[in-house]
Amino acid sequence: MEICGAGDGIALTPINTLVPGSPKSAWGKIAWLSLDVRDRIPFLLTTLAAFVLIFVLCLWLENSKMGFYWKAIRESHEVAESVGINPRNYKLAAMCISAFLAAVGGTFFAQFFKYIDSDTVFPLSVSMIFVLVTVLGGIGNVYGPIIGSAIYYSLELLVRRLTGGSGSGLNLIIFGILIVLVTCFEPQGIIGVVKRIQGHFTDRKERGEGTVETHT
Repeated sequence: MEICGAGDGIALTPINTLVPGSPKSAWGKIAWLSLDVRDRIPFLLTTLAAFVLIFVLCLWLENSKMGFYWKAIRESHEVAESVGINPRNYKLAAMCISAFLAAVGGTFFAQFFKYIDSDTVFPLSVSMIFVLVTVLGGIGNVYGPIIGSAIYYSLELLVRRLTGGSGSGLNLIIFGILIVLVTCFEPQGIIGVVKRIQGHFTDRKERGEGTVETHT
C-alpha cells in the first residue's frame, strides 16, 4: 500500500527532476521522453504518435489471422472450437493485448494530471464511459470507440460552454438518450448507420446502372 500511496494516491514527478544535476534545458531537447505536460507541443505530438501506432496495430490485428479467430469465437464459441480454434488461448491473448494498450493510455493520463488515485482512475463512471462510447460508435469495429469518444467529449465540451458549468450532468442525460436510440434502432452504432447509408447509395447506383444497360 505504501508503494501505491494508499488513500493519498501518487504524485508524479517529471523525469528531468529525477536525474540529479540534469538541467531542464538538456531535457527540453528530448521532451518527447520526459512526457512533461508543461511542454504542450511535444506532449501533444507524442500522444498523437502513440494513438496512430495503436490505431495501426488494432487495424492489423483486426485483419490478421488472430483477428479472424476472435471474430469466429465472438460469433460462436462452439463452432470455433469445433474447427480447431482454442478459445481460451485467444481470449487470454485478447485480454493481455487490451491490458497493455490500456496501460499505455493510462501512462499518458497519469503524466497529464501528474496525480493518480483510486477515485481518479477506478471510479464506476470511467468504466461506464468506456462501454457507452463503444456502444455508441459501434461494437466490434476499430473505428467505433474513436467515433463514440469524439461524440461524447465534444458533447461534454459543448454543454459546458453553453451552460457555463451550471448544467452538470446534462451531457450524460443527452448521451444516455443517444445510447437508448442507438440500441433500439441501430444496434451496430454509428458505424451501422454509416454502413446502412453507404448500402443505400450503392443499391441506388447499381439499380441505375442496371436500368441504363437495359435501355441500351
